[in-house]
Amino acid sequence: MKSSNDLVRSLFRSSDFRHVLTGFLVTGLILVYLFQLWDLNPRVPIVYAGDGLLSLMSFQNMKEGFWYLKSSHLGFPFSQDLHDFPAVADTTNLVFSRFLISVTGDISLTFNIQYLSSYFSGFLGAYIGARIIRLPSAHALFIGLMFAFLPFHYLHGANHLYLSSYWMIPIWLAV
Repeated sequence: MKSSNDLVRSLFRSSDFRHVLTGFLVTGLILVYLFQLWDLNPRVPIVYAGDGLLSLMSFQNMKEGFWYLKSSHLGFPFSQDLHDFPAVADTTNLVFSRFLISVTGDISLTFNIQYLSSYFSGFLGAYIGARIIRLPSAHALFIGLMFAFLPFHYLHGANHLYLSSYWMIPIWLAV
């Protein structure tokens, strides 16, 4: 039986680890160029219009309460109750949002992190999906990068924050 140190060493030597690291690096470089991240103020939302406001509102509800469904600051004369409008997002993305809000304490920073991380998770989801169907790791790297930067992702953008988080689709298809 291998020790835990041997398992860690074998993980870092594996071609999958190198390809995922390369994919993350390339994804990051493309994002820096695509969004001109050197000019981005992380405390200002990437988009402040349309459905992006719904995401920001749900983040504010999570910051003030525990979950996105209720707020005493909206919905005059009583309060906002979104139980009849549960279409904000899937639970996985909402839990990730809640975690980021707990860590950062800033809804704008959380919004930006979640949107930009959707590119990395899109890459990783497609890479894992390609490896599940036993494609070579170099092909999986290329597929992951192509999937992360599909036009759908960029065109829907941060306005549709949770539609841009479609990382689980290739894994579902592969299984």
